[in-house]
Amino acid sequence: MEASKCAAYIKKVHKKTKEAIELKAGRKAASMNKHRKKVLFEPRNLMWTHMCKDLFPQQRKSKLLPRGDGPFRVLDKIKDNAYKMDLPASYGVSNSFNVVDLSPFTSEDTSESWTTPFQGGRMI
Repeated sequence: MEASKCAAYIKKVHKKTKEAIELKAGRKAASMNKHRKKVLFEPRNLMWTHMCKDLFPQQRKSKLLPRGDGPFRVLDKIKDNAYKMDLPASYGVSNSFNVVDLSPFTSEDTSESWTTPFQGGRMI
């Protein structure tokens, strides 16, 4: 009889602890996601890609080289946070990107480039 009371008490404590953990996790998730915004792109949109050293070792040999390239066309949506891009074969990397590494191309003028931010303007 004493063992069954002990087991019931342990189950009660376990249940309360589990509820407290779930409540805390829910609050933490709400806090962390408060400033996030859902970014969705459509196929055929033009996007800039962020080139980090791990994904683009050939294009990022020096820290002085540009970090962005493009614009490239979105081929397909894998999930809400992953897209297939139309990259040149010479890049030699996977064509799937997370939305963190993509930025929308806002101008219709394709002569603009991330590689030359002051082109045609006055340097300050």
